[in-house]
Amino acid sequence: MTPRTWAEKIVAKVKFTLDGHGPEPLVQSRTVEMLLEDEHARAVRIVKAEIKRVKLDQHTLYGREKDIAVDVLNNILAALQRGRRNTNKGGR
Repeated sequence: MTPRTWAEKIVAKVKFTLDGHGPEPLVQSRTVEMLLEDEHARAVRIVKAEIKRVKLDQHTLYGREKDIAVDVLNNILAALQRGRRNTNKGGR
């Protein structure tokens, strides 16, 4: 799934109430999609930077602790990336 398709699907799910009436779909705005894509990319960058920081840390974490921390961060990164790609299980 492309980043745009992923963002479109998320935006389509969001509902809001306007003037006390029933829920209405959020306007399918490219701006909203771009904000979602940017925020997702930011989250991925943060996790990658933390993985790098932990790997380079020579004073706080040692041996098995460092391995566990890196494994956990890699799992988080994989979940972030998988979540974006697999939002549309039917495929496109």
